[in-house]
Amino acid sequence: MINPIQTILLIIACHLMGTLSQNSQLVLKFGGQQVTRGLVAGLIMGDITTGLLIGGTFQLMSMGLAGYGGASIPNYNTALWISVPYAIAAGGENPLELAMAIGIPVATLGIQLDVIAKTVNSFWYHRVESHINNGEYKKAYRTIIFGEYGFGRAALGQTLPVLIFLVFGEPIVEFIVAYMPAWLTAALNTVSGVLPALGMALLMVYMPVKQNFMYLILGYVLYVYFVQDILPITLIGAVIAVVIYNNLQKESKASSAGSARVDAGGIGDE
Repeated sequence: MINPIQTILLIIACHLMGTLSQNSQLVLKFGGQQVTRGLVAGLIMGDITTGLLIGGTFQLMSMGLAGYGGASIPNYNTALWISVPYAIAAGGENPLELAMAIGIPVATLGIQLDVIAKTVNSFWYHRVESHINNGEYKKAYRTIIFGEYGFGRAALGQTLPVLIFLVFGEPIVEFIVAYMPAWLTAALNTVSGVLPALGMALLMVYMPVKQNFMYLILGYVLYVYFVQDILPITLIGAVIAVVIYNNLQKESKASSAGSARVDAGGIGDE
């Protein structure tokens, strides 16, 4: 199914993108997204289209979810690195359904793995604190590097389960493919449609929808009745966003200039 070279590349990519996304905003904004990871996993497996399809689905499912206050949420990143290779290697007609069958339980298990990883991380934090209190700054730095990139949250919460599943999980996947009943396939097909919609709905809770509902209507009309392709609609949305941003900047500068003139006039009158 998955050859050793692909397994090694997937594990390395998972670890690097997982650790770097926690320490670099540039990597977080691009490499930290499920759709980007799906692209990389699909590239390694030789099927970019399926990788993007699964990655985009997990991206929609995770929208609106965030670990505020240290809360643990379903880990769709771990699910993606496991489900994409097996869905592509299985070579079925519906790789997304198989990806959901594997990925959703793994993502749910990721909640518990994240708690364990955070608990282990506290050990490294206390060691760093101890080194700093003793003035051992080089040791503190080495501990941070070793803890973050060696046995940190990404390693325990993502890399380790991905390694175990890719190396030892092939019989499990073969069992799922061989004995997955028709009703479960239909249920997963429904879930693959509902969960992305739920993710979008959760995201909209945090957005100023009431003040900008007209743009939602515009996007809906463009997709359903005219373009029916997400890229042109995205570009149109980007143009609208730039125009609104520039107008707000002009209004802010004009308001600041007006306030400055008023203050200057008040000082002169005195």
